[in-house]
Amino acid sequence: MDTFALIRDRLTGVDPLLVVAVIAAICAFILAAVIGLAVALMARRRRRLLQAAEDERIEAEQNEARMQNEARMAELRRLQAETSGLVRAMGDMLANRQSQFEKTFSERLDAVTHRIGQSMQSTTQQTTDNLARLNERLAVIDSAQQNITALASQVTIPVSIDTYKAEVAEAALRAGASIVNDVWGAQREPAIAKVAAHAGAPMVLMHNRESVDPAIDIWDDVLRFLEHSIAIATAAGVPRSQIVLDPGIGFGKTPEQNLVMIRDLGRLRELGCAVLLGASRKSTIGLITGQKVAAERLAGSISAHLYGVMQGVDIIRAHDVAETIQALRVAAAIEDFR
Repeated sequence: MDTFALIRDRLTGVDPLLVVAVIAAICAFILAAVIGLAVALMARRRRRLLQAAEDERIEAEQNEARMQNEARMAELRRLQAETSGLVRAMGDMLANRQSQFEKTFSERLDAVTHRIGQSMQSTTQQTTDNLARLNERLAVIDSAQQNITALASQVTIPVSIDTYKAEVAEAALRAGASIVNDVWGAQREPAIAKVAAHAGAPMVLMHNRESVDPAIDIWDDVLRFLEHSIAIATAAGVPRSQIVLDPGIGFGKTPEQNLVMIRDLGRLRELGCAVLLGASRKSTIGLITGQKVAAERLAGSISAHLYGVMQGVDIIRAHDVAETIQALRVAAAIEDFR
């Protein structure tokens, strides 16, 4: 019997809508089953694909890690080889350096020893030379002492020792000198002031300079210099009443500065000490008069000294004593008849 005919007979008298609903339900069930099966298959396939991808990633990472490890091992082997080479090179270098150091040290030691030997020879020679100079100096001082002693016994006027050295001044004072004339104003060897103070001797403090400087204010320089000299002398015990100031004509000054000093000598009296002028036969006088021979500058010397006395100078230092005294006496006599 035909199946469809059987179904048709069975469904005869059944509500067609119900039949349609049953068929629709059966179709829906079959469709749902098919869809579910398809989803399950797709999910299974996706998991397999993901697993395969993950396996490939892990395998790739493992391969990369293995390659990195191999590269690191190769780098370590290279570094080890380089380190070994460096160690050997350093060993060779240290050996060479040690050899070079020993050689250099030996050479320098020999050089130092040689220099020490030379220095000892030089020191010995210098000591010998110094002793010789000292003996010569002592001989000169001894001769000077004898001369001063002889001179002091023959004259009644004070004898002045012209020096800036303390030991020379001390020897001269012991021999009979009574005045210390320091051409550096007690500033080269300040101890000379103590020598004079101990002996009770007057001091002549002269202004001086190492070099000539036309640009300076010469009076400012002289006053500051001599103020310092006075301070040294008085601090050593020399009374101001026993200090004589000398402007130092011809010492560290231009001819113009020498003339300015003589013209304004009265300014030295502001320092409260006696003033000495020594212009005798100076080159400045020769430049003015044209006299190149020092001994032929008598008239010019007397003129300068007379002008100094007019400025209040207390002491004149001269080569031509008799002629200078004569001129001063005449000038004093004329002054008395004013």
